[in-house]
Amino acid sequence: MKKIIMSMFFLSSLIFAQYWGERTTEQSFEQSNLYFQNHYLNTFGVKYYKDIAVGMIDDPFLNIELNPALIPDIGDKEIYIYLDFRGDRTEPTIVQSYVQPLAMESYSSIYIPPIDRRWFSDTRTEPEPLVSLGIITYPLESNSKDFYLGGTYQLILKEESYYSMPYWIYNSQYYYDSFGNELASRSSYDIVTRYSGSDEMVNEGHIFSVFTGYKFSDNLNFGLALNGISHSRKGNYANQYYDTYYLYENYWNNSDYTQRKQEYDDLDINAGVIYKFTPLFTAGLKLGLLSGAADQHYETSYSYGSEYGSPEETLEWYKSYSSSSTVQKWNQDGNTYYFRLYFNRKLNGGNEASGFYKYGYTDIETSTSSAINDTSFHSSHGVDYDYNSVSSLSDIRKGLGTRNKYAHEAMLNFKWNLSEKSNLIAGVYFNSNKSKIFTSEPVIAKRFSNYNDGNYQSSYENKRLEWTHEAVDWSLQIPILFNFSLSEYFDLMLGINRIFESWDITDITTAYIAERRETNNGVEKVKKNFGERYFQPDRGITEDHTDLITRLEAYPSPYLKIGLLLDPDFEDDFRIAQWWLSFKAML
Repeated sequence: MKKIIMSMFFLSSLIFAQYWGERTTEQSFEQSNLYFQNHYLNTFGVKYYKDIAVGMIDDPFLNIELNPALIPDIGDKEIYIYLDFRGDRTEPTIVQSYVQPLAMESYSSIYIPPIDRRWFSDTRTEPEPLVSLGIITYPLESNSKDFYLGGTYQLILKEESYYSMPYWIYNSQYYYDSFGNELASRSSYDIVTRYSGSDEMVNEGHIFSVFTGYKFSDNLNFGLALNGISHSRKGNYANQYYDTYYLYENYWNNSDYTQRKQEYDDLDINAGVIYKFTPLFTAGLKLGLLSGAADQHYETSYSYGSEYGSPEETLEWYKSYSSSSTVQKWNQDGNTYYFRLYFNRKLNGGNEASGFYKYGYTDIETSTSSAINDTSFHSSHGVDYDYNSVSSLSDIRKGLGTRNKYAHEAMLNFKWNLSEKSNLIAGVYFNSNKSKIFTSEPVIAKRFSNYNDGNYQSSYENKRLEWTHEAVDWSLQIPILFNFSLSEYFDLMLGINRIFESWDITDITTAYIAERRETNNGVEKVKKNFGERYFQPDRGITEDHTDLITRLEAYPSPYLKIGLLLDPDFEDDFRIAQWWLSFKAML
């Protein structure tokens, strides 16, 4: 029986800022809030209200998401059309601590960016749809509202600047060998550079849904819906710095090309039933299955060359060349199973209470691959010195794993009619998620550096990395909305939402090392069949927010509404963080 000895370390004390051999490829996957989530036309989906809109705000499209068996009420008309144009929030869509400027990645070998540990489960919030359109119609005779059909479409399209990811395995640095040692032959000559390059990232998404429902009797409704999304993010960052001098044949060139391609598609089918138990009490059940797949591809190539003088022209000359390449791929394929229970209770005076409970389970299979190669050569010669060095790195790996998530949502609302022209809606919303990421990744890693002064280093590792990331988060929200009918032409909504959020995160990497062979200046050390465990300290994070919102709706005619929704922010200076312009028409 092989005996494995396990050593334990805090990960932050082991690594330097060039090669993180104990990181897995899965840790570099860029998560999105679009992945394996329900997609629908949220007519009140600004940042701090999108979670509480369904079930709290009476809107045909929000009610269909709540349960497609809730037959929309559009009065005596046969067609209902919704259209909106949304402004993106003015703060960055990516939490700033997640990423770093690309220039720092390329030119600093000691900078370690701060990592927000929520990166692995909630990386980025995508831009708002450029346009959102929804249609509901009753195709049968005009006096029948027992059967409805409808659909929605939303377009995401935005060009962004290319950004760097914080969780790499290897970051090539010129003037450093594969062990992170600074080279003695660094050039000290001033270079005036010329530049050419590109910097672009295109974010495109198509979100759609179709739905239908039928009223079998005064007490029983049935509904069916199909939602889907096709999303891609493609971009590249390329630059080339170069210069040439004719004196002593001086030459300097640095080129860096990085591209990233991400694609995600899913289909979500769900069905619902609503039953009116009494004239005052209604309840329903919704069941759904979402099936999705995400593919990501990352590729970078980097080269550096520098020459000063030549042996034929001068006694002092210098040459330095290095090149590296990284190709990484990720695939996620899985399903989300969910159900929602819903109720509505009519109270005296036209008041009512409503609520829901939703449970979801996500099961995703993951696969990754990564190939990293780096080589460098440095040589310099002077009157009294001669320096040569060669260095290389190879890191090849493939991994398999799983991502699981258990999600609970619950909401309770009360609607209170204050007068004939005003009402108040107050609610409590609670959301709890427990997620676990596990990946197992065999690795073959080789490095060596050789100097003409006799200094020689080499390293060979055959190992399997197992990474486990567990996160438990919850959110408690207390929204209050006031609705006023100012006149027959104008309505006003004022809202406030108090939000509390918490995260508890555990992160462990275990390396099962079959063989580690290290050579340093002729002394070789070999260890076999042992383990190392790397801990990130457990992390607890809490946040709280208070957000105000206002919406003004104008009625040019009884069958047309124009709404302007504003989300102000008072954190530093007063500003409009987000705006929506919507149109609602009944034909």
